[in-house]
Amino acid sequence: MVAEYATGGFMSIMLWWLGHNPDLSPQEVDAIFRRLVMKGLASELRL
Repeated sequence: MVAEYATGGFMSIMLWWLGHNPDLSPQEVDAIFRRLVMKGLASELRL
């Protein structure tokens, strides 16, 4: 379930990035992904 959550988030952000804001750098997109996903994982896994 965790892998599905992270993969779904990754795919959604990639599609958003390519379709709506391609001016962001890969590093910026990675930072956004990590902020969003890690908050959800930390809450669920109690990190």
